[in-house]
Parts: sequence; C-alpha cells; structure tokens
Amino acid sequence: MSLRSHPFLDEMKARMASAARFDCASGNRHGLAVEEVIFAEGALESSARALRQR
Repeated sequence: MSLRSHPFLDEMKARMASAARFDCASGNRHGLAVEEVIFAEGALESSARALRQR
C-alpha cells in the first residue's frame, strides 16, 4: 500500500528532505529528494516496483 498524501507522511517526507542535503568532497552540495513514503506490509516489494517504474 502506497500513500501519497497523509499529514503524518507529508511531515515525514519534509523532515527527510531537509536532512538529505550534504556537502561532497567535490565542493558541491547535494540533496536527495523524497517523493514517496511506502509504509505497509509488502513495503519492500512496493519500493522495488516503484524504483523499476522510474
């Protein structure tokens, strides 16, 4: 089960996004974007399926 909009998950995505910025040895600042939080039974399989679709 994949939920795209739920207050708790929206807050989790925002916190993860703000913590996912880091400085690299190259001198550049990088970031990771959180687009979806998969939180349910079968989450591992759902995440693998989501990655294949991208």
